[in-house]
Amino acid sequence: MAGVAAEAGLTQHITPYITRHTYRAARLQTLDGDAPVSTYTVGK
Repeated sequence: MAGVAAEAGLTQHITPYITRHTYRAARLQTLDGDAPVSTYTVGK
């Protein structure tokens, strides 16, 4: 992860934990058809 973050020009420490939470927050803001994505679906 450190190599990818460096190539992207990021200076903060990036961990798999951070990327997991970023994905979850973004995914919960999207739609699946016309309905919001459920927390169950994101968890799976």
